[in-house]
Amino acid sequence: MHRTLALRAKNLALIGPPGSGKGTYGGILAASIGTKIIATGDILRDHVKRNTPVGQAVSRCQGLGRLADDEIVSEAVLSYLMEYYDGVNSHGSSASGAGRSLVGAERKVGFILDGFPRTARQVEIMETENGWPQHLRAHFAVSIDVPDSICVTKMLGRRLCVECEGHFNVNNVDEKGFRMPPTLPDPPCSCDRSNNWRRRDDDTEEIILKRIDHFHDETNPVIAWYESVGRLMRFLPYDGVGDMPLLESLVTNYLRNEGLRTP
Repeated sequence: MHRTLALRAKNLALIGPPGSGKGTYGGILAASIGTKIIATGDILRDHVKRNTPVGQAVSRCQGLGRLADDEIVSEAVLSYLMEYYDGVNSHGSSASGAGRSLVGAERKVGFILDGFPRTARQVEIMETENGWPQHLRAHFAVSIDVPDSICVTKMLGRRLCVECEGHFNVNNVDEKGFRMPPTLPDPPCSCDRSNNWRRRDDDTEEIILKRIDHFHDETNPVIAWYESVGRLMRFLPYDGVGDMPLLESLVTNYLRNEGLRTP
């Protein structure tokens, strides 16, 4: 009873560098505690697909070859949450588990935001501007603390099978106390790995390192802010997904002991 009440009152921001496994851990966590994970990228794509005013602004930024600025991203996230989480849904689309499933019986269950807030300015918009309702804020954050070198190794090992559309990882991590074996087909697929397994064009060491550096420049202030106000949880997945019970315990215990009252 206490666990359900605590989790329903709180929304979490999931933070982690590229290659940290953030999407994987977030999806498993959301399923295990009965909530939803909502990815910023999916929100932006949903706006663009529906050609909303926010989507048009995002498209203009993309046309200029730059990322959408903090104000546009924040508006996209807020309008999406207000539309779906508050039950104003006229078209029935969904993104990363959001959409109609947030309407009705589950509309009071908290959610996990994957990729927001990403910058100090986005935190400022969410926390201080009057238009952002308290119940739609990210009350706590989980930082997935994986060393950069391991993130690089994992990203260099990513593969997509163009025949079965499976996502795999061929690299083995066993360093700095982290043990993450390759994630291969189980049972083994009959695909021809030499011909059908592909690596993303941007999964090169140079591009990956730039993405990780950009993440730290933008997001370290966000982590520092959540830590300064006592709303940060840190997760070190030494055994990869094998440590998911530790993450679930960390989140549920923290919210039960520290988060029964909305900040």
